[in-house]
Amino acid sequence: MEAPPVTVVRHSSPLGTWETARRDSHPVLRPFISGYEGYWEEMSFSRRMEVPSTDMPLIIGFGAPLTTIYADDAPGASKVTRSFMAGVHDRYVLCESNGVSAGIQVNFKPFGASYLLGMPVGELANHCVDMADCLGNEGVRLAQQLEDLPDWASRFAALETFILRRFANAKGMPQATAWVLRRLEESAGSIPIRALAEDVGWSQKHLIDQFRAEVGLTPKAVARVIRFDRAVQRLKSPGPHRLSDVANDCGYYDQAHFSRDFRAFTGGTAREFLQRVLPDDAGLIGD
Repeated sequence: MEAPPVTVVRHSSPLGTWETARRDSHPVLRPFISGYEGYWEEMSFSRRMEVPSTDMPLIIGFGAPLTTIYADDAPGASKVTRSFMAGVHDRYVLCESNGVSAGIQVNFKPFGASYLLGMPVGELANHCVDMADCLGNEGVRLAQQLEDLPDWASRFAALETFILRRFANAKGMPQATAWVLRRLEESAGSIPIRALAEDVGWSQKHLIDQFRAEVGLTPKAVARVIRFDRAVQRLKSPGPHRLSDVANDCGYYDQAHFSRDFRAFTGGTAREFLQRVLPDDAGLIGD
């Protein structure tokens, strides 16, 4: 099967100079990961912001180490590393570099990450774990292999081969938990926990306990992050957006509810958040 094409975007402005390469994943992997993104950047700022998400990013760095900084006293603490996997987060994180960085990012759904790691991923929630600690020597060798390859296409191909091999030999997340997570995403976080428990034949307490053990957050917390992510995507889409309309369309009770969640998840208002957005979907300024 021929590999999907690689799309490369280059940018240069007072913000910095960067190259972003993206490629879809193998069809077998698409329910589990969003695709591959390679990057090289030399920025005028030193910090990026990563906002809460139900995805679990695997970062394979080729350049200088990154420092992950939690904005509060989160148990993850600050950490310096080149390559790492992050759990599901319900708080924002700052990633600090010397302004120059390169690598590959793969965003896994939690049930995809469980196949990659061959273990429950709940303990990774609100943490960033060094790649060597979660993938061992295999992960270390992979990072070196990818750095040594000459172009994005060959790097993505080698990475996908590694992921497919890991998936073939691992036990993933229990089907019921994965199903609940999918239903939360499909409903944009609006489906009641009671209805989910009835559908899987569990008590609400058992559902919450099992889900937290496997994912790391409660279903209610994940629904809140999903709703926030939907609002972020809406705000970043073309055209002017009334905040009251975004709040209503994304399932918030009112604009005050929307504003509270936005401040909790970004440290500021929605308008302040939009000022952080980089062109070409290249992330968020954290300085």
